[in-house]
Amino acid sequence: MKKILFPTDFSPAANHAFIYALHLADVLSAEITTLHAYPLPEIHGVVMPNLVGEIEQSIRMEEFDEYRNSVDQLRVIAEANSLGHVRVNHTLKTGSTIKAILASAESEGSDVIIMGTKGATGLREVFVGSVTGEIMEKANCPVLAIPDEASFDHNIDRLVVTTDFTDEDEKALIEVLKFASLFDKTQVVCLHVSPEVDEEKKMRFENMKVKFRDHHNLHFEILSHSEIFRTLGEYLEKERIDIVTMLTHKRNFFKELFKYSRAKRMIYHSKIPVLAIPAHLLK
Repeated sequence: MKKILFPTDFSPAANHAFIYALHLADVLSAEITTLHAYPLPEIHGVVMPNLVGEIEQSIRMEEFDEYRNSVDQLRVIAEANSLGHVRVNHTLKTGSTIKAILASAESEGSDVIIMGTKGATGLREVFVGSVTGEIMEKANCPVLAIPDEASFDHNIDRLVVTTDFTDEDEKALIEVLKFASLFDKTQVVCLHVSPEVDEEKKMRFENMKVKFRDHHNLHFEILSHSEIFRTLGEYLEKERIDIVTMLTHKRNFFKELFKYSRAKRMIYHSKIPVLAIPAHLLK
């Protein structure tokens, strides 16, 4: 991970996530490209072309002034956290936020997108009804979502990978183990949570353990409970997990992820970053 794309709206949540991104970039010897995107208004009716141009130019100038001041604030944040040495590039683009982020990730060759999530954000809010959720579903690189209460202590001690013991999950686990190797003594937990653990799952569980037996920093666990997200949340908090990793799919991702919790209010509100790995990258 040498190229980090950091979309920002310069909100407090985004500025907090920027500190996390700076720390991570420092550890990985990576560079950050910040991106702020803003839309131009759609002007309907009979309007003189020169007037449309004047309106757009006025908006561009106002946005640029705000952008310049906000970039200065990011520099102050970096210096205040003794991370002024991290290489940071800044970009400003017009257009849809989601389209601008996805296009920039492609053109920049970004290895990961790091984004903040607003408010008391839980796993459901991370994935559903947010810009971060759409980016996680559509991006062609991993996406790391940083809740506004998350903090980074310059190391990742424990990392969870959720699994159903599929071939895709095994490929994702390989990538996560590579990522974990960049840090000092990171422990990886391959975790399965489901309402019922039958004999077939137990067999796949044992087979996966055998395949990865040479990775001494890797541990396997199964949790059986009908309340999947509450169980997962309690485990992450209790075990002081630094990052939870999940595979994302472009089709039916939301349906599959929340099929056990449709009728229930989400209890778990995460303080833990979520790393989404697009499944289509593993094929």
